[in-house]
Amino acid sequence: MEKELNLTKIDWAIKNLSLSKVAEVMEMDNSTISHYRKGRSFKNAPITKLQALSDLPSDFSVKPTDEVLKYDLDKEVSYFKAKIGDFLEKGSTSIKLIPLKQSDFLNIKQVNKKLSENSSDKISLNTFYKLCKANEVMKNYVYIDNDKILYNFLNLIKSTKMTYTELSEKVDKPVNYISTIIYKHRNGISFIQNSTENTLELLAKALTNNDVDLLKEKLLADVS
Repeated sequence: MEKELNLTKIDWAIKNLSLSKVAEVMEMDNSTISHYRKGRSFKNAPITKLQALSDLPSDFSVKPTDEVLKYDLDKEVSYFKAKIGDFLEKGSTSIKLIPLKQSDFLNIKQVNKKLSENSSDKISLNTFYKLCKANEVMKNYVYIDNDKILYNFLNLIKSTKMTYTELSEKVDKPVNYISTIIYKHRNGISFIQNSTENTLELLAKALTNNDVDLLKEKLLADVS
């Protein structure tokens, strides 16, 4: 169920209500609330405790300019748990044609650790932000079908009407250059989609008239 968290009101309450009142509502000790009042970010507090403070009747005057977060914690957690296993299995290798930032991958692993150690009601607001970012990455990430990549690669070669040897010589490489790439991909030694930029440029010279973007587009056709 979607809820609203008024962050402006929470900040106001921490600064203007008594320490004991805020501590009572958030079920935390006075010293922790005092730290928040002195500048420590309250976004490290559990989102459920912040929600209690946001919902508290008070003299706070709600304004259209308030910072308000609309969220569905259960939905985000459920989505993450449904996707994480498959993602960690398939997404651990950086794919240069569709880059997965190392920071994004580390964030997903950190969120997974947090959720495995804590129940949903103990997730902090900052962790929730990271959870949402992790879910967005997993929604947009494309899993690569290695067999389809090879199929597309072979079709590109076929379209040139040239032999493996001729294509290898075209880019000033040993005669087995193209056949070696195919062999390594087929046997899981190194995949075409993990090629360096230099290799992609050579393949583009051989297959797509030096158009690297077109090479990537052709290789990635229907691979997800």
